[in-house]
Amino acid sequence: MSKEQTRNSIQGMGQPPLPQQGVGARHRQPTQVAGGVEYQDIYTESEKPLLGKTARDPRIEELRKDGLSWKWVIIADAIGYDDFVVMWRLATSLFETPDGYMIRMHLPHSKKLERIQRNLLIKTLSEHSTPKEIPGIMEEYGMPISLPQVYRILGKE
Repeated sequence: MSKEQTRNSIQGMGQPPLPQQGVGARHRQPTQVAGGVEYQDIYTESEKPLLGKTARDPRIEELRKDGLSWKWVIIADAIGYDDFVVMWRLATSLFETPDGYMIRMHLPHSKKLERIQRNLLIKTLSEHSTPKEIPGIMEEYGMPISLPQVYRILGKE
């Protein structure tokens, strides 16, 4: 290597010249696709219910147009605009971050609610059945449970 061609010099790096057309973002002229195809929309499975669907309430459509996350738009559409705004304001007052711009809240998975309801059902069944009968009854409801779980829920040993 000569003094002019050191390892850190551009000449010394030994990179081939860029192709005339360029690659990736270095294209000189954007190529036009026949038929005028535009941006390809790619949706996840949970976003697909929104495709081609307009909200029942035009105010919810305004939330979407204003840039509210599609997840919140689905929730707003499911519970109704007015109830969504009440929930949003309440959550803002309870979970506001120090910067006052965003709210952060932890919402347990809905499986927790299902577990609570299952446990209440088991406690109700225990008023009319023995703990040993409960697993069979729960199996009929499509909620299999073991006898030790029943005892734990009922607080019995």
